Amino acid sequence: MSCCSADGTQKMKLHVLPVSANSHGVLAIVKALGLEDKGLEIVDAMGKTRTEEFIAMNPCHCCPTLEFGGDKGAIWESCACMRTLCQLFEGGEKYYPKDPIMRGKIDLVCDWKNTVCLLLERAGAIYVIAVCFLHSCSPNFFSLSYPP
Repeated sequence: MSCCSADGTQKMKLHVLPVSANSHGVLAIVKALGLEDKGLEIVDAMGKTRTEEFIAMNPCHCCPTLEFGGDKGAIWESCACMRTLCQLFEGGEKYYPKDPIMRGKIDLVCDWKNTVCLLLERAGAIYVIAVCFLHSCSPNFFSLSYPP
């Protein structure tokens, strides 16, 4: 399958934030399947996700976003994008097999990543904020030894 329509006018695009870990998995699938050579356009969405055009395509204004072109719309969420690309293009079965049990195991990891890792990421951010706050209140806080 090509990433363009038969007349080459409706090009499939992948909107990514290059620094986002959520975009990295999809970019790895794109590279593994050679999709840039098949016409998939990679779009750097940095600073563009709040534009009217982007929000019309993806009301959640997040990346990665896989835009199908024409009136086929778009999907977002990294695992949904990876699964879709693997199902659309030759070679994708290697990464998202047709066997239901193997697919289930891959789905488990994708779903776990989107729940547990997000919570850990937020917990990490809260920890960093707390540490910075404590340090600003007492610069010697970290030099205290326990037990006193």
